[in-house]
Amino acid sequence: MGKIKQLIEDHPNIWEFIKFNVLSNCATITNFIIMWLCTGFIFKSFANTPFKFLVFNYADNIESNLGLCGFLSFLVATAAAQTVNFFVQKNLVFKSNAAFEKAVPKYIVLAVVLVLVSAALPAYSQSFFVNIGISEALAAGEASGLEVIPGVELSTEYNETEIHVVGLFIDPANTELQAELAKFRDNRDNRNLKMIEKLQEEGFRITAEDLYRLNPDTVVARPHIARYLVDSGQVKDLKTVFDKYIGDGCKCYVDRYKITPMQAVALIHQAGGLAILAHPCLYKMKRAELTAMIEELVAAGLNGIEAIYSCNQGSDEKDFRAMAEKYHLLLSGGSDFHGANKPYIHLGTGKGTMSVPHEFLEAMRTSFTK
Repeated sequence: MGKIKQLIEDHPNIWEFIKFNVLSNCATITNFIIMWLCTGFIFKSFANTPFKFLVFNYADNIESNLGLCGFLSFLVATAAAQTVNFFVQKNLVFKSNAAFEKAVPKYIVLAVVLVLVSAALPAYSQSFFVNIGISEALAAGEASGLEVIPGVELSTEYNETEIHVVGLFIDPANTELQAELAKFRDNRDNRNLKMIEKLQEEGFRITAEDLYRLNPDTVVARPHIARYLVDSGQVKDLKTVFDKYIGDGCKCYVDRYKITPMQAVALIHQAGGLAILAHPCLYKMKRAELTAMIEELVAAGLNGIEAIYSCNQGSDEKDFRAMAEKYHLLLSGGSDFHGANKPYIHLGTGKGTMSVPHEFLEAMRTSFTK
C-alpha cells in the first residue's frame, strides 16, 4: 500500500485520470450487470411478448430485442445506472456541494431526455445512413455529369422461387420503403448469425465479429460469408460454399423474411418508382409458369421486364421482348455486376458483348408523363 500511495503522490495527474475513467464507467458496469440479471432471469418469461409504445419498439425483430423482457430490462437497468451515475458524479467526480433535493429533479429531467433520445435516435440515424450512399452517388454524378438513378432491388418469393424486383426512380427517403427495408436488414443480420452458428457446428472457423469487421459499411449477406470461407482457405471456391453449405435448402441455409413480387411492386410504387421484373432467365421457370407470374404482376402494376441480361441464353431475350410487347411493359437491361463475387461479369457489358440501348431509359422517363 505504501508503494501505491507513493505512486499517487508522485504522479497525481495520472491518478486523477485513472480515477476519473473508473468512476465514469460505474454506470456502464451497473447497466451491464442489471441487464444481464433482468434478461437472463427476472423478466425472461416475457421474452416472447411483443411491446411497442411511442419511440420504444420491441415488437419487430423480437428474437434479438426480447420483446417486453427487453423493454422492462432496459427501464430497470437505465434507472439503476442513472442512480449510480448521479451519486458518483455528484460526490466523487465533481465533489459538488449542491443540495440533494435541488439537484435530483434537474438530473431526473436530464436523464429522461437522454434516455428518450438514445431510444429514438438509432431509428432516425439508420434511415439517414441507409440513404447516404444514394445521396453521395447523386452528388458525385451531378459533379461529373453522369446521370444516377436511385434504385432498389427487392428479394421476393413466388411459388417457392426467389424472384427479384427492381425499383427505379424511387424516392429513397420514402417512409414505407424504409420501414420495409429495415425489416429486411434486421432479418438479414439475424439470418447471418444463425448461418454462422450452423457453419461453426460443421467445424468452420468463422465469427460474426470477423465477418462484419472485414466488410464495414456493407450490407452483409451470403456472398460475403462465402467469400470469407474461400479467402480463409476453408473451402476451395464460392460455388462449393453455396452448393454444399449455404445455398437454398443446404445444411447451413437459413430462410429469410419474404414478401411476394406483387407486394414489392406496390412498395416500389409507393416510393414513386417503376417496378421492373429482374433477370427472368434465372428463375428456371417453364415459359407457361413465367407467363402466369408475369400476368399476376401486370395486374399488380408491373412496369417493365429486364429483357437484356448477361446470362440470357438461346431465345431468352427474344421471348422476353415479346412478353413486354404483349403486356405493354417497358424494356430494361442490366449486367448484374457484383464485383469479385461475379468476376466473369463486367460492369455495363456483362460477359463482354452486352449492350443496353439508351432508348430504354428514355421510354422509362416518358412513362412518367403518360
